[in-house]
Amino acid sequence: MTGLQNGSAAIDSDLGDDGGDVIMTNVGHDDDTHAHTNTNTNTMGGDDGDGAADGADGDVRTGTISSARFNLLSTMVGGGCLSLPMAFQQSGNALIGPLMLLVTGVITDFCFKSLVASAVHLHKSQDQHRNRNRTTTTSSTRRPGKDTFESITSEAFGPKAYVFSMGLVVLMCFFATVGYSVLLRDMMQPLNEIIAPPHYFLSEWGRHNFTMFLVIFLVTPFCTLRRLTALKDCGAISMMSLLILGSCIVFRSVECNCKKDDEEPWYTHLTFFPESWRDLLNALPLYISCFVCHYNILPVHNELEDPSPARVSWWLRSTTWFSVALYMIMGFAGSAYAHCTPNGKIQGSKYSFSLCELILVHSLASHRFLLTRSLAR
Repeated sequence: MTGLQNGSAAIDSDLGDDGGDVIMTNVGHDDDTHAHTNTNTNTMGGDDGDGAADGADGDVRTGTISSARFNLLSTMVGGGCLSLPMAFQQSGNALIGPLMLLVTGVITDFCFKSLVASAVHLHKSQDQHRNRNRTTTTSSTRRPGKDTFESITSEAFGPKAYVFSMGLVVLMCFFATVGYSVLLRDMMQPLNEIIAPPHYFLSEWGRHNFTMFLVIFLVTPFCTLRRLTALKDCGAISMMSLLILGSCIVFRSVECNCKKDDEEPWYTHLTFFPESWRDLLNALPLYISCFVCHYNILPVHNELEDPSPARVSWWLRSTTWFSVALYMIMGFAGSAYAHCTPNGKIQGSKYSFSLCELILVHSLASHRFLLTRSLAR
């Protein structure tokens, strides 16, 4: 843990650049002694092309710490937190479970900062090599960067790693979309019975999945937006819905554990350690999956205005530890409700879908991911 803290402190000093994007001006003379100016806009994110003028839409960093935080939280915090009560119960909700969550949070914060520091250091070296013959610098409005998880991987391991890492991100987004879609279908089954078309318009399978595909159809246009900052309001709304969900979990847990007719105090149902190593290993992926949003760190950082080390560090640190606090509350409260269930166990989400559903949702997920990536370029 001390090694991670020392590494994180070193990374904090390299999270931002020393002035962001600058305009480098080189004045020279041609053979006819006519002066001319060669201006090159240098972007920290690697955008060296002839972009539009500063101030044009899509050409200025407009992301705030608040919007960046909401974008990461809406990627990180989601339906996976519904499995945290089961993870807490399996690993020991009074000691080992919270400890595993805290350790995962520390490692996640370190990884987030390492990604940003790698991108900054990479482009700082490229900028020094590219502009070492330039003599005059003037400040410019910072333009969005072009860094992605795949581009950093490519710089580190070569072009083949770019394809490999993109494949991993596609699979991650695919499975997440399938999981959320089927979870949404199961949770909205009562609403589906009301709004689904009659049997003579759709088959039984079509009516059963009508709400799921309707929501996917409505959400897909938002995936065509060029910039993640445009989704900050959606991120805020999604976090409000999760806070409401967390409040419901806490309320039911308190209601269950504060019954006057309960023979034993609520704290007697807490556990410190897992019952077996198998339970501990089963819980570990649930903790890790709750922090997955690494592929969006750099796209969000590309749009953050004034990405100084202090601002970037505060953005990443506040995002990580807010999610840790939310997970801790939901995991502990949900696991404390276990003794109120018929079998005394917390069940995770159970996804059941046919091969046809898998293919259809896979096609939609792949289409959304590739469309978003192509528009981002």
